[in-house]
Amino acid sequence: MIYYLESYLYLFTCFLPFLYGIKRFKLLDRASRTFSLIATISFIAEIVALYAAVKYHNNLPVYNVSQLLTVVLVCLYFNDAIDSFKKYYVGIVLAAISTLVWSFTIFFVHSIITMNSTFMAYEGIVTIGMAVFSMENLVSKRSHSLFKLKYSHHFWFAWMLLIYWCCSIVQWILYKYFTKEVDQSQYLDLSLTIISMLINIGFALIFFYYPKMKQKNAT
Repeated sequence: MIYYLESYLYLFTCFLPFLYGIKRFKLLDRASRTFSLIATISFIAEIVALYAAVKYHNNLPVYNVSQLLTVVLVCLYFNDAIDSFKKYYVGIVLAAISTLVWSFTIFFVHSIITMNSTFMAYEGIVTIGMAVFSMENLVSKRSHSLFKLKYSHHFWFAWMLLIYWCCSIVQWILYKYFTKEVDQSQYLDLSLTIISMLINIGFALIFFYYPKMKQKNAT
């Protein structure tokens, strides 16, 4: 019962950025439209995953496929959001590499019906790297007016991705201790779920305030 309650609450928070991303889609710049697609993929994946958990008692194939789609779209998002990435097609190259890494780990290391922890680690490292580079790029471009960063939707997208993956990596590091030493892994899982819900709400707020942020940021 608690699992399904958490799932429904999390699904609701996934629905919010999907909803506002769709509502603002025509107003969004190209990179933000890609991020709206990420929100759409995440929401659809959570619905299908919940159905698969009830129907087949295994939703890992759903998450494995959505994981690939998400990381590819994240790479394409940063390709449009970072000028140097766009100039040298860095995001596109990373998307292609990510597809190859996913295929290798699925067929030779794990399988489609098990957790692809190797690719998750890869995804986290790549996303953190791109997020940090994006934030540094924005800071260097706005060194004369740093206060305007609070109106940069790309800064907040990158910041929230960074926070999510840093928290995820910390959870992986602590998981063995919480599982074997104190037997309280459920609290660690709950904490990451809460953080994910807050991040989803944050994404929804960015889409909600996008027109005002765009005007004040003048970009």
